[in-house]
Amino acid sequence: MNSKLLDEGFTRIKNIATSLEFEFSTHKMDLIHWRTPREKVARSEHPIVVNGQCIQLAPKAVRWLGFYFENNHGTYTHYANRLALPQAAFDRIKRLSSPGSRLTPCSAGRMAKAIIIPTLLYGPEFLDPSATMRDKMEVLLKRVRWWITNCFYSTNTNVLFAEACIMPVDLYLEQIRDIAAIQWSTPLPDNNIATALFPPGFPLHNSFRLPSNQRAAFS
Repeated sequence: MNSKLLDEGFTRIKNIATSLEFEFSTHKMDLIHWRTPREKVARSEHPIVVNGQCIQLAPKAVRWLGFYFENNHGTYTHYANRLALPQAAFDRIKRLSSPGSRLTPCSAGRMAKAIIIPTLLYGPEFLDPSATMRDKMEVLLKRVRWWITNCFYSTNTNVLFAEACIMPVDLYLEQIRDIAAIQWSTPLPDNNIATALFPPGFPLHNSFRLPSNQRAAFS
């Protein structure tokens, strides 16, 4: 039944796209079966026919715009991939400056803030990393702080925060979410889809809202 609804929905979208002179590449599509925490049954391995083409379900997660969405709504796969990228980048960056030579601490800090931190902290506006993953992120940033400041490994952590000008992971996550909340809540709802999906009681510039299935279910 779900596969039939999926095929019908794709057909409607395809017809709309065709009228706008767009076309979808079905062979590039990824499908995944979203499960709730209560669903303990094994994941289905059967392919699904969409638009006359047989598509195999993704094994555990699908990638979209750099995000990895797991079938159980977890965030481990996303942040495990985000953590691997800056770790590899940091191993290469360290070769540019051995401790106490070449790059100045200021230049090293700029490189870390331009390359490592944005790569590591991609997606916390929507996906919340687990406590274990936050600890792993903090371990990487601690290595970065030592490299920037050339301090001893026994140096107090609070001193490293100030000397390297790199905050703890939790503060970065809070900052990113606060900025995202401001960016979503301050524009005119007429000009921003995300703003127009806010609840009707949320104080915005005007009362304009876009209809949504979730809002209709609670109205």
